[in-house]
Amino acid sequence: MLHGVLANGMDREVVPGYGYVRISAVRQKTLLGLIPWGVEEARLRVSGVKVLVDGKPVDYKVVEEGGGVTVKYNVWRPIPPGGTVDVELRFTVEGLVGDGLLFREYSVTLGFPHESVERLRVELEPRGGWLCYASPASSLTYEGLKPGASVRVEAEVSKYLPLPLLPLRGSIVFWLSLAVLGGAAVLAYRRHR
Repeated sequence: MLHGVLANGMDREVVPGYGYVRISAVRQKTLLGLIPWGVEEARLRVSGVKVLVDGKPVDYKVVEEGGGVTVKYNVWRPIPPGGTVDVELRFTVEGLVGDGLLFREYSVTLGFPHESVERLRVELEPRGGWLCYASPASSLTYEGLKPGASVRVEAEVSKYLPLPLLPLRGSIVFWLSLAVLGGAAVLAYRRHR
């Protein structure tokens, strides 16, 4: 879910007309689900779209282009000087996930080509796992986005291990822990030999 606040910073009433949110993503390619092997642009599909402006449903159009998706929605409401409009977009994105052996990675860029956004909150609702990493880690709330700005959100979901939200990717923590334990086992074996 995206929740944004469009603000009128001008000294006269404005009617935005249309709002746009561009969604694109790259995925980490891996060899055998383990070894990083470059990146590729993800082919995205959006479904279950619902757009609310000031709590009321509005018309929208979804355009798939060049691997990304643009959601164009109507904002044909006057905003008085200093006034705001709440915009909420809910949708499901398919093709976003980089699927590994134990973890799923998300990396998405949200772009706002034509409007300023006073405040934006991004909510991640992973299915089939535990959110164990999000970047930026402190908050998925952004303020003062100018026209043409974009926001990159990265996340990782543990498929099987109920890991808490970590400051590092869960896959890095897991594989480093496994390497340390393996090294400790080899050292213990050599000492007892």
